[in-house]
Amino acid sequence: MKTDAHWSSAPPANDDIHCFKSWTAYVGPSAAAAIAAPVAIASMWRLESTVLTFVVALIILGAYAASVLRLQEDMLMLDDEGVWYCRGGLGTRSRIVGVQWRHVRCSLSRPRRSWSRTSCTVVIRNRITCREIVIEHMALGELAIARIDSLQQAHLPHTR
Repeated sequence: MKTDAHWSSAPPANDDIHCFKSWTAYVGPSAAAAIAAPVAIASMWRLESTVLTFVVALIILGAYAASVLRLQEDMLMLDDEGVWYCRGGLGTRSRIVGVQWRHVRCSLSRPRRSWSRTSCTVVIRNRITCREIVIEHMALGELAIARIDSLQQAHLPHTR
């Protein structure tokens, strides 16, 4: 059984995956690689070392690929026990944090810019410990929050 904050093993196969990283999450790594690659290659090229230039280009390309692959493994999952955020580990075990249904309180924050309306920040709050799981740059975050709210109502004990 998962504990209420950290669960550091692979996610079960029956989880309901609701959203992944939006395209806006890839802007930072892409911009960094687009700036670093020409600068590094130009500076190495002036040293007239083809092998060193090739190695530097491979390192930059590898770092970019690793950051993109890590972002692709980030996902928001729902199951019978609660809401879970799985952060990719690239060859290591995924890090999963979450909140059980009886403690969930969620909210959604949108960016102010209109061109990135597909990207949302999802905040999952634990109403007991007041801890938050903040997940930035999630695609379809508003649909995930609507689904979380509807499932939360189903998992709350009915009291009179």
